[in-house]
Amino acid sequence: MPRFDHNAFVNACRDERGVGHHTLRAFAQDLRAFACFTKTYQLSDPLPRDDILACHRHLRNDLRAGATS
Repeated sequence: MPRFDHNAFVNACRDERGVGHHTLRAFAQDLRAFACFTKTYQLSDPLPRDDILACHRHLRNDLRAGATS
């Protein structure tokens, strides 16, 4: 899978959308975790829906990441 520059996305969210610091930090953390997941499981582009859902489950269950209110 090609390397994704999450910094470009985070910077665009900050510069073009005015997204707050804490949200930007959370986006960056989630994108790094997603990149690590795809590398660990040697997933290729384009990712099937099931692989994306597996990553979401991994974030929630294994890393105990959850939505904040």
